Amino acid sequence: MTKINGALKFNLPLSNRAVQLQFGGVKMRRIAVILFSFVLFGCDDSGSLRQVQDDGSALLPHAAALATDQVLSQPIGTVGRGAAKTALVIGNSGYRAIPALDNPASDAQLMSRTLKTMGFQLIGGGPQIDLSRAQMASALSAYRSRLSSRGGIGVVYFAGHAVQIEGRNWLAPTDVAPSSAGDVTRQFIAAEQLFGGRIGRSTNLVILDACRDNPFSPASGSRAAPVPGLRGTSAGLSRVQAPPDTLVAFATSPGAVALDGSGSNSPYAAALARALQEPGARVEDVFIRVRNIVSRTTGGQQTPWETSSLTQRVVLRPSAGSSTPTTAQYDGTYVGALKCESVPEDPGTPSFVKPGGRSVQVRIRNGTGRVEWGRKEPEPTHSGGSSHDTMIFRVRPDGTLRVIGTYQYATSLRYPLKIGEPMTTKSYNMTGKATQFGFEVSGSRGGRTCKLSLERF
Repeated sequence: MTKINGALKFNLPLSNRAVQLQFGGVKMRRIAVILFSFVLFGCDDSGSLRQVQDDGSALLPHAAALATDQVLSQPIGTVGRGAAKTALVIGNSGYRAIPALDNPASDAQLMSRTLKTMGFQLIGGGPQIDLSRAQMASALSAYRSRLSSRGGIGVVYFAGHAVQIEGRNWLAPTDVAPSSAGDVTRQFIAAEQLFGGRIGRSTNLVILDACRDNPFSPASGSRAAPVPGLRGTSAGLSRVQAPPDTLVAFATSPGAVALDGSGSNSPYAAALARALQEPGARVEDVFIRVRNIVSRTTGGQQTPWETSSLTQRVVLRPSAGSSTPTTAQYDGTYVGALKCESVPEDPGTPSFVKPGGRSVQVRIRNGTGRVEWGRKEPEPTHSGGSSHDTMIFRVRPDGTLRVIGTYQYATSLRYPLKIGEPMTTKSYNMTGKATQFGFEVSGSRGGRTCKLSLERF
């Protein structure tokens, strides 16, 4: 035990607090209400009243419990609506001495457009493309200065090369050309400069879409001469500890390599730009959605990761808060899968009963949408049937989604089928509710019990 010398003063009640304490090897079942001259009495397991020595630490667990109760009773704050918003977006693609990257510049442009629509003021007025070390340092200084004076929410997004050396993460400006491992500290930007401490009264988000490959590996095609100490640089980035009121997001998990992507944007940037569009979504939910989208689009090869010390809820795009509910917030394109149980007496398209289900994409506008697929005339199939489906989607202002419609299949189950044979018609009847990222719907497709999961695209 730690001795506390001097007088102790407590303004908190000590009675009737059931706690299990151990003093000097003797368990005490309950703190007594007797406190004379800083001599504490308690009851041991036998029920005998025993004196605890004048040791201030005996009171600390009790005081800590009361303090915890007070913290838990306090509401969690929310930052978002009305907060000042500052962002720095950097995309480095045109490296000179190490392999160039296809997508960071276009990723930075996408993120800049997205953040501008959310009310962010961007350092430099837009994306900062292909920055040298001096330019990166200047941009970071301007960002920190503005965020310190304005407060509110700050976002730093960096896309480009980065390396991990002995557990530290380093971001690569476009003019890096190290000849030795010692050049890293002189030519690269330490990642902790982006989140090295709390800036004024701000809440900070640092997004590193920067672990795309090791530019110093022989397989990377580096144009630079071999650099002693860097060829064996660890893949991916290392774990970091987020400073107060900061969330640090990585495009992939620690030590793993993110994909640059075959399209105009990396999988991570594309998913993040989509997820940020969700009105009223907390930032933690945004990154959960990003993780799910990226994992799915990369076939599980890439799993985004975050570390957070946020003490408030952060909402980057607050809801409009209209007093009259409408369906406008549900307009958009949704993708998902329809999965149905197998029912032998109810034939139909076999893809519905496969583990992955039947892919569905629907555009909802003004609260309604429609999807059709299949042929109205039967065609030969190995399943012995052919179906034509029509699904009609209707959303209510409270987020309730109703799916109705019909599907037809050839009454004759012979193979091969003949054109013009009679068709049997059955109905869709499904209902569900809006979720954070889309809709979850269940019901029936004819005689089958089905589930439909949709995510906003």
